[in-house]
Amino acid sequence: MVRITQNSRQTQDFCGNTEKLLGNQCFASYVGTKPLDHQLGAKMTELYNTDILRWTTRIPHTERLVVADATVTKTSRICGSRISADARVSGGVITEFGQEVKACALGQATAAIVGQHVIGLSEDELADIATRFRHMVKTGEADFPAKWADLALLAPVWEHPGRHGSVMLPFEVLEGLFAEVDHKA
Repeated sequence: MVRITQNSRQTQDFCGNTEKLLGNQCFASYVGTKPLDHQLGAKMTELYNTDILRWTTRIPHTERLVVADATVTKTSRICGSRISADARVSGGVITEFGQEVKACALGQATAAIVGQHVIGLSEDELADIATRFRHMVKTGEADFPAKWADLALLAPVWEHPGRHGSVMLPFEVLEGLFAEVDHKA
């Protein structure tokens, strides 16, 4: 939860980290006080919308694997969000997957959306979707196949560079898992 007063110089961000405020910009709209910057409040409301928040409760594959072909942990340097994952890969596709997600709402939502399609995911499909997602994060333009259409919910993140690292974590973890499997082969 974000806590702030107009006289405050620090606040807890959505990742739970303490950030110094810059000027009059704050996230006071999230705690029912009058926002000092109405545009920022509106952008944050768009970013942390109900659909995104619903996804945070749907993270699949939350049990780590005891036996895995690859294990990877990635941490966002910006906000401290972290995802650790294990995978079994056979025939070039992920056959088993387990993850531990300790991330902000955006990282959790991305992990949930990506996680619903991870079993059967090939390295080529991952490369395509990750490229499309990176483009969306940079430009706000979403172009996904129907199977991955829910990722478009995260398009507003393009206006918030401080959140890019968190939403990219699931892709970086999956890329790392395939790289580790390839390295062992």
